Amino acid sequence: MVNVTGGRPGVFQPETDISQVVREAASDVGVIVGTFPRGPINKRILITNTGDMNTLFGDPNPSFGYASYCANCALETMNQLYVTRVAAPDALSSALIVNDSAAGTATELATNGLSEGIQEVGIATVSLINTGDGVTTVFAGTLGGAEIDSILSIEDIVVGGTSVGPLTVDTNVMPWTIAGPGLTGTSSTLDPNTKAFSFDFAVAPATGEEIQAFFTAESADRLFTVAAENPGLWGNALKVAVENINATDSTFELVVFETVDGTDIELQRFLVSRKMQLDGFGRQQYLEDVINGNNIYIRVYDNLAQVDTELPQAFAATNLSGGDDGSAISNGDVIEGWDIYSNKQDIQIDILINGGFVSDLDFTVQSKIKSLCESRDDCFGILDAPFESLSMFPTTDLTDWRNTTQNFNSSYVALYAPWCEVYDSFNDSTNFPIPPSGFVAQVFSRRANNTEAWFPPAGFNDGIIDSGLLPFTRLTHRYTDGQQDAVYSNGVNFLLTEPGTGTAVFGDKTQQTKASALDRINVRRLLNILKRAMRGFLKFKLFELNTEFTRADITQALTDFLNGIVARQGLTDFRVVCNDINNPGSVIDNNQLNVDVYIQPTRSINFIKNEFIITRTGVDFDQIINARIPE
Repeated sequence: MVNVTGGRPGVFQPETDISQVVREAASDVGVIVGTFPRGPINKRILITNTGDMNTLFGDPNPSFGYASYCANCALETMNQLYVTRVAAPDALSSALIVNDSAAGTATELATNGLSEGIQEVGIATVSLINTGDGVTTVFAGTLGGAEIDSILSIEDIVVGGTSVGPLTVDTNVMPWTIAGPGLTGTSSTLDPNTKAFSFDFAVAPATGEEIQAFFTAESADRLFTVAAENPGLWGNALKVAVENINATDSTFELVVFETVDGTDIELQRFLVSRKMQLDGFGRQQYLEDVINGNNIYIRVYDNLAQVDTELPQAFAATNLSGGDDGSAISNGDVIEGWDIYSNKQDIQIDILINGGFVSDLDFTVQSKIKSLCESRDDCFGILDAPFESLSMFPTTDLTDWRNTTQNFNSSYVALYAPWCEVYDSFNDSTNFPIPPSGFVAQVFSRRANNTEAWFPPAGFNDGIIDSGLLPFTRLTHRYTDGQQDAVYSNGVNFLLTEPGTGTAVFGDKTQQTKASALDRINVRRLLNILKRAMRGFLKFKLFELNTEFTRADITQALTDFLNGIVARQGLTDFRVVCNDINNPGSVIDNNQLNVDVYIQPTRSINFIKNEFIITRTGVDFDQIINARIPE
C-alpha cells in the first residue's frame, strides 16, 4: 500500500487489480508432422488455409506419404494447423553459384559421377565413398568449374560411421599436405589443368568397413550462391537471372523463376546490392538482408572474401541444380519432428493428427503421439488404424492389432477406421486411399467451432466429413452391423456411410480400456480445457499469501467459470473446495494450497432405445406408464 501521509501534499492514485477471471483458450489448434515436397525442416509453421499449405509445403503427392492429404482435409474446417516437415539428413537444396563479372556467367562446381549438394553455408559438397580393405584408401574425382586459387577443403573423414575429424589442407589448386586426427597423409594431387584430384589416406578400418570423405569446394570467382530456401527436388525447377546492373549505385536485380510445364514463370524480383547501403527510402539493400527470410523460394550467401563493389555479369534465367529429397525417412526423423511440440510452455496445441504413420508391424510414431499427449496433459491424439489390417479380414485383423499389437490404454488418444478413398485432384487419381485422421480432425474442429469442444466429435449433425480439394468417394470398407459391434466394443471408432445423409464419424471412444467417464472423447477434451484454463488462472496465485481472502477469491473465480461451462452443457454439476477443510494448518505450513474441483461431466448418447408399447383399446396409458416406472 502506498503511504500517502507524512510526505509532501498531493493526490496519490495507487491501483489494486482484483479483476482477474478464468479465461478459456482456443481448443482446436491442430498439429501434423510428416514428409512434404518442400518447406522448412523441423520447424513449427502455422498454416491457416489450404492455399498457404500447398504453396509453402507443396501439393499432395503419394511419394511423400499421407501427411499432406490429411492436412488438406483438416484445413477444410480448422483455421490453425501447425505443420512440421521432416526429412532425412541427406536431403539437399538446389543451388547456383554466381561468379564475378570477370569470370562471366554463373558456373557450378561439380564432380563427375559423384554425389553433390549444397550446404546451408552455400558451397558445393562432394561425398565420396570407398570400402576399406586395408590401411590405405584412395579417393579420386574431377573438380569441375574450378579455377586457379579455388578452394577444396576436406571437412571430415568417417570410418565405419565414426567421424575422425576434419583435415588441414592448403587453399590452392596444387598438391596439398594432409593432416588430421587419426590420419596420416601419404600423397595428394590435383591437376590444375584437368582438375583431377587424388587423396591417399592412411587409416585403419576393419575389413569391409565403409570410409567416407566429405569435401567442400568453392570457386575463387564465386560472388554469391543462390540456394533453394529448403531441401528437395522442387528447387531444381527454380531459375534465377541477373538483370539491370547499375555500377553507379552498385545494385542489380536478382529475378526468380519457376519452370511449370516448360514455361518459366516469374515469381519474385529483388533489387539488391553487395554493399551495406540504404535506398532512397531508408531501406537496406544488402542482398542477404533483402532476400533471406523474406520469401519462400531462395536464400543467398554472399562471398565476403570478394570486395563489396564487385558486381556479377548479367545472365538469363539459369536453373538451380543439385536438389534432392534425400533417402526415406525413419521413425526417428518423425519423432524428432514431434519433439518440438513437447513443451506446453512454448506452444498451445489441441489436436494431434497421426497422418498415416502406422502399419501392421509398426506403431512407433503413434506411441510418440500418445506419450506427448499424456506428458503435456492438454491435447488429444487422433490415430489411424493400419491400412493392411483392413484388407482380408477387416474385423478380426483390426481388433487383433488393436488389442495385441498396439495395445494402448490411454484416454488421450482415439483410434479410427477404415481408410477413406478420395479423388486426388492434385494427381488426377481416382479412389486414392488416405488415412481417416485428417477427416476426423476436420470433425473435431467443426464441433469446437459450431458447438463446444466438449461435444462428441461424431454423428450426423457435426460429424459429417467435408470433401473440399480432395472429394470423398467411398470408404475402403463398409462395416456390417455385426462388424460395427465388434470394432466399437474393442475401442475402434468407425466411419459410416448412410445413403442420403453422408459419411460421418460414428464413435466417440478413447483408447482407455477401463470403463469410466474418461473412456469418452468429450470428457477428455473437457478436462483438457478445464485444466488449461485453471492452470492459467492459478499461476498468478503463486507466491501470494495463503489467506482466507486468497482462498475465497480462487473459489469465487473458479465457480463463476464453471457456471459458464454448466450453462454451455459441459457439466451437469460441480463443486469447488478451497477453504479450511482441505487447507488445514499442516498444509499451509508446507507452503501449499489445495484447490479441489469436483465435477460431473455431461455424458454423450451412444445408444437410443426407442420402444413401442402396444395396448388394447381404451386402456389408461397413465396406469401402464406408472406401472412400468421402476421403484
